[in-house]
Amino acid sequence: SDLNFRLINSDVRNHSAVIEEEGRRLVEECAAEADGETSKERAAQVLSKCSNKFAEKKVAQWWELAWSLFAKYSRYAVTSNETDKGEHLQVYPEWWINSPDVGYSLWQ
Repeated sequence: SDLNFRLINSDVRNHSAVIEEEGRRLVEECAAEADGETSKERAAQVLSKCSNKFAEKKVAQWWELAWSLFAKYSRYAVTSNETDKGEHLQVYPEWWINSPDVGYSLWQ
């Protein structure tokens, strides 16, 4: 991929941390609700409904994040807003461009 993994990974990890914290809180809430049920079967239904709803919501959010990352980091630039000054170029490091392992320095 042409995208800068290090920059993107920071956004992904931040998003992930928020979801994980929401998940921790939700487990406690769902467990408390399930504990109030009179049968194990009904408690299992409550837990399943709660976790499935959370999963569906979070998968949708991950897709939103994926598209926002594409908009923000594609085209060798980081776009922070829609103005003409809202981006800065991503530049490959000189050592990487000149590395024989990459191969650009071998082109003539």
